[in-house]
Amino acid sequence: MDSYPDEDTTTFARQAWIGPGGAATNYAVAVARFGHSPILVARAGEDLVRLGILDDLKRKGVDTSFVQVAKGEPPGIVVVIVAPRKSTRTMITVRGANEGVTGSMIPSEGEVVHFASVRGRVVRESRSLIGDRLATYDPGGEVYRDPSGVMDALYSGVVSVLYINDKELNNLIIKNNINIKDLVYSVDDLIIVVKKGRIGAKVITRGFEIELYPPIIHNPVDVTGAGDAFNAMFNICLINKCSIKDSLKMAMAAGAAKTLRRGGSNMPALDEVLEMAGKTSMVRDNSIQ
Repeated sequence: MDSYPDEDTTTFARQAWIGPGGAATNYAVAVARFGHSPILVARAGEDLVRLGILDDLKRKGVDTSFVQVAKGEPPGIVVVIVAPRKSTRTMITVRGANEGVTGSMIPSEGEVVHFASVRGRVVRESRSLIGDRLATYDPGGEVYRDPSGVMDALYSGVVSVLYINDKELNNLIIKNNINIKDLVYSVDDLIIVVKKGRIGAKVITRGFEIELYPPIIHNPVDVTGAGDAFNAMFNICLINKCSIKDSLKMAMAAGAAKTLRRGGSNMPALDEVLEMAGKTSMVRDNSIQ
């Protein structure tokens, strides 16, 4: 849409797209597109099978053997209103069967466990199953629904990387009555990745802060899923032993490349990301004492 609708008005959208999505699904498809083998852990209604979504994900290289189909429960549905000119999106979410996800569902396979838009309790429940694997968390809307639960998940010691946008971080800090320095220093070895859309992104850890400005996208198509592409690439870079700076650069390129494709799970290929990475620059390093 060109702009967001007002109350009691009729607004016409330029285009509409219906397809598979959700943060975990988007992330898994991105991981597959970037050359790795993702396992999707999820719980959904029977419509997932009826609409052929599971088969579609399999064709895209996603292992769906750990997806639970809940009979008689409604599917998870997200309505996303995108304003491309502002590079923003607003989401209306119905959790449905997704609410039944638990930490005990996590398999032993894989180098990374990424928690996407799940309650903090799910993260805490998984502690004994994580082992020495990299665990990352993008709480999404949970920072508004249960900010104390998100904080408890961080304090549990499970999470090594927190993905969060500017507004979410601000809400998390205000609702838990802390500041960013407290958050960094109260959780051992925590990496905070703050996503700022077309403004860029930054990483905050103990002792330093680094910020990158993104490639300029003159005509973004759909920003939905850009954050999930970002998360997938950052995690891949970390397990490949890249520096924080290089991980951030590649992640930002992945997010930017996604904005040129319509649909939340319509992820760019690795060569598109590499091309975009050449346009990412303007690094700023700050020390936080």
